[in-house]
Order: sequence, then structure tokens, then C-alpha cells
Amino acid sequence: MQSLFAKYNNIFNELSESARIAVLTESERKDYDKLLKIYRDKYAIAMTERRLGKEEGRAEGREEGRAEDRAEVRRMIAMSMLESGVDVYSVSKYTGLAVDDVLSLNSGSNK
Repeated sequence: MQSLFAKYNNIFNELSESARIAVLTESERKDYDKLLKIYRDKYAIAMTERRLGKEEGRAEGREEGRAEDRAEVRRMIAMSMLESGVDVYSVSKYTGLAVDDVLSLNSGSNK
């Protein structure tokens, strides 16, 4: 019997709320409707902000991934250039990597 009540609890709550609303005076009903509209508006705003935040987060994540991919490509190009005998400063100039980064790649490839 308890599980039957738990299963239909939402329905019972809605019916109870409807019964309370049905006995409101006209003035009370107007106040209730105003408050309900405010609640629904705030809820809609919150859900929209949440959705937009998720979309923004996904876009930022994609951009970070692309930036990481571009950086990895630059490092790979730098490694190829170093292996071909191009000097560190030229590699830095043409890949946009800092000289220290190129040097760390160069020392890593010599190991």
C-alpha cells in the first residue's frame, strides 16, 4: 500500500494544490497568478542561462582543443626541422615557438 501511494504521490500533490487554488478569492487568485508567473519567468531564465553556459563551455573546450592541436603541429614541425639540421633560432622564427621551447625539443631529440 505504501508503494502505491509513493507511485502516485506527485498526482496527489497536484490535486491537493489544485483544490487549494480553486477556493481562492479573486484577489488571492490574481496574487497567486502573479507569483506563479514570476516563478516561471525566473525558472525559464535560469534554465536558459544554464543551457547557454553549457554551450559556451563546449565552445571553449573545442577552441582549447584546437589550440592544443595547433601547438602540437608546431612542435612536430620544429622537431622535423631540427632533425633536418635547421638551427634553433630559425626553427623558433618559422614555427613561432620560443627559443627555450625549441631548445627543450632539441635536447629531447638528442636523448
